Amino acid sequence: MFKVLREDPTLLTDSRGGTSAVSGSGGPLGEDLRSARAAVQRRQLHLAMRAISSVLADLYSRWARRPFSSASLWEIKEAGGKAVLAEIQERTSFGQSLLRVMPWAVDFHERMKYFRAVLDAERLAVQGSNDAFNGPQRSRGVIVRVRKARILEDGMEAMARVGANIKDRIVVKYVNDFGEEEAGIDAGGLFKDFVTDLSSRIFDPSYGLFCTTSANLMYPNPSAAVLFDPHEMDTMFVFLGRVLGKALFENITLQPQFAHFFLAFMHGKYNFMNLINDLNTLDPELYKNLMFLKTYDGDIADLGLTFSVTDTSMGGQKEVELLPGGANMDVTSQNRHRYINLAAKYYLHDRLKRQAKAFFSGLYQVVQPELLQIFCAPELQILISGSQTGLSVQDLRQYTRYAGGYLSLDVHMTRFWS
Repeated sequence: MFKVLREDPTLLTDSRGGTSAVSGSGGPLGEDLRSARAAVQRRQLHLAMRAISSVLADLYSRWARRPFSSASLWEIKEAGGKAVLAEIQERTSFGQSLLRVMPWAVDFHERMKYFRAVLDAERLAVQGSNDAFNGPQRSRGVIVRVRKARILEDGMEAMARVGANIKDRIVVKYVNDFGEEEAGIDAGGLFKDFVTDLSSRIFDPSYGLFCTTSANLMYPNPSAAVLFDPHEMDTMFVFLGRVLGKALFENITLQPQFAHFFLAFMHGKYNFMNLINDLNTLDPELYKNLMFLKTYDGDIADLGLTFSVTDTSMGGQKEVELLPGGANMDVTSQNRHRYINLAAKYYLHDRLKRQAKAFFSGLYQVVQPELLQIFCAPELQILISGSQTGLSVQDLRQYTRYAGGYLSLDVHMTRFWS
């Protein structure tokens, strides 16, 4: 698949479905026949490659949810070569197609470098640089004044005032209760502290916009529609998305750990065939019950189920029909698979649709979804919060560069590492 894509980078991305070799050029009949034959062969190859790509993408999605091998299984040796990596960084047709069609073939760290290179280039173009020889002049930025005691309220007001300039520099000035500016120059540190503190408060489940799974992972609160006015809720979730997007844009890590299924929706290319499996990352008990129903040998009609569910997330018990008239439609052995899929869709998608749509719209104002689509759910979490694995002292020692007259065998260095 890699070799085919290397020879024809537009094979899977051609909007005409792999028919760029068009017949009927007005030339001799023999040439027209050869052109038509080539078009048919390319079309057949296009369909075959799309099928293979879809299967591999589904397998990778399953692996991301529950790894059954090391990550190296997915990597293609040729994709890690200097020539291919250079094409990715230079955004050639092949490099872009590779990331779009089979991003898993490229090492995660290389994809992360590409992600940062794209955002850093855009940030330089928008914000400028203090180095006159390294880009446009430094932008003055947007000045926001924040009271530490009211960082949430002032932060929301400030981000709303920034508006379409969200990618520009945001210069934070802290003020006291008397409106006087506190000492300090924002060279980046104050803004980082502001975003980190703001996100820790706004993503706090006690605020009501997000809640947590049994594994303490976050996803939009289905009850937010009860706690907030609809317009206010939309505004808050857009704001949350902008905060996360701005953090990614500025390379600032945040604390929130999101549920796998929510991360899977984040890049905008969710495969709804994975709903039932992703339900396990939201509610393992519900998933277990639906799997029992899937394999139940008895007469399912005896269970008395209908195409409706009882949702307790809205501050009480509410019967929700999965289909129009679903409360009067019995679940049987013949239609149980449809019931299971609809139930999973309701819990993962339907009841969170409005909140997630607003959140993602805010996120996409800062980071385009195409950049997020080259990562699977666990990788997106690393982009957001950084790696949760411990620091390897051995790796740190291996890649340390010494300066100032020191060498690796110097007695002081030996004592340091020991």
